[in-house]
Amino acid sequence: VVPQSVVYHLGGGTRPQTSPYKLMLNYRNGLLMLHKNLPYCYNALHARLVICLRILCDDASALVYLFSGKFKAFKAVFRAHHEYRRYRRPLKAGRSLIKGPVMCRFSIVLQSLLRGKGIFDYLRRYENSH
Repeated sequence: VVPQSVVYHLGGGTRPQTSPYKLMLNYRNGLLMLHKNLPYCYNALHARLVICLRILCDDASALVYLFSGKFKAFKAVFRAHHEYRRYRRPLKAGRSLIKGPVMCRFSIVLQSLLRGKGIFDYLRRYENSH
């Protein structure tokens, strides 16, 4: 263990940024993470609502992929939703670990697609300046 070490994660290096499989994993794992952790912040009904809103945002980004001609990415989003439904467990309200909502009010993926900017650009700029 080296507590002084610093690690910069640039958004994955094992698969290309354009990989539909990587995209599917990102969408699926994001939903599974929300599904697992939201009941600690909200009651189960509110958690379901947040997840439904997230899926609608995912669908909106899928449409951006479709209209951009990125058909494999479009299909990857819906494959992610299918796998999410396959792997999820029933939502249970847990003890509240966090007071109040701590959710971002917009999808960074959707913002990135609409504005044409990469999500990890700021990390690359930081790395290049050091």
